[in-house]
Amino acid sequence: MGLSVVQKTVDRHRGKINVTSHVDEGTAFVLRFPVL
Repeated sequence: MGLSVVQKTVDRHRGKINVTSHVDEGTAFVLRFPVL
């Protein structure tokens, strides 16, 4: 999925995206959604 699609989906569900990145280790994306 493209990140713009992910961002729109997360926004629609009132979630958040956290990104961490480290040289030579890669990047991690964490998606958080509220419990309904």
